[in-house]
Amino acid sequence: MTKSIIALVHSENAKSSLQSMLREVAPKAQVKIIRVVEDLMCTPVNNTVSRDADSNETGRADTIFIEFCFPLSELSICINALKLNVETRPDKIILVVGRSAANQKTISDHLSLGFSGILSMPFSVDNLNEVLEISGELNMKGSIARLKVATGLQIKSLLESKGAKFEESSILKAVKKACKKFEKDNPGQNVDDIAEEYAKMEPHERLSKSVTDIYKGVSGRVKKLVERK
Repeated sequence: MTKSIIALVHSENAKSSLQSMLREVAPKAQVKIIRVVEDLMCTPVNNTVSRDADSNETGRADTIFIEFCFPLSELSICINALKLNVETRPDKIILVVGRSAANQKTISDHLSLGFSGILSMPFSVDNLNEVLEISGELNMKGSIARLKVATGLQIKSLLESKGAKFEESSILKAVKKACKKFEKDNPGQNVDDIAEEYAKMEPHERLSKSVTDIYKGVSGRVKKLVERK
C-alpha cells in the first residue's frame, strides 16, 4: 500500500489532476508536491504532516511521480543517489506524460534511468491503479526488466522506421512482438544480451547509446564466432 508520495511536477494541470486522482486512489497517503529536481534529495515526506502510527518514520517516499519535462541529466544524478541509499530508495518511480510527449524515445530514456511506470494524461482512477500495480511488479523484477522494456521500445521504433507495424492492444504486447521480429530477422542477436549491455553502463551513459550502437558491438562478436566455425 502506498503511504508516502512525492510528485515532481511543473504544470498546474498535471499538479491538480494528479492530486485529485491520488486523493481517490491513496486517500491516506502523505503527499508532497515539489517543482525543483534537487528537492527530491531533501524533501522528507513526513515533515509535511503530523506523525501517526501509520506514518513513514524514515521520511522515505515509497512512490515518486515525475513529470516528463525535467532535464534527464539532472534526474539521472538524483535518481541514482536515491536508489543507492536504502533509506531513500523509492519502491516506484513513475513518469507522468502528456499525450504529445508519450513517444517511445521519451519512455525508453526514462526507463533507462530507473523509472518503473508510465502515467499518461488525462488521468483516471483505473489508469492510475494499473500503473501503480505494473510499476510495482516491474520494480520487483529489477533493473534488467526495465532495461529490457526500454530496449524493446527502441527496437520497435527502429523497425517502424523501416516500415514495420505493430498494432497491439497494449504497448508491452507491441514491444514483445517487435523483439521477436528483431531476433528472427537477426540470427544470433538477443534482446536480453542488449539489455545486459545497457545494465553495465551508468544510467547517464545509457542515454547516449542507442540499440544500434550496442547491436553493432554484439554483431561483431557473433561474426567472429561464425568465422571461427
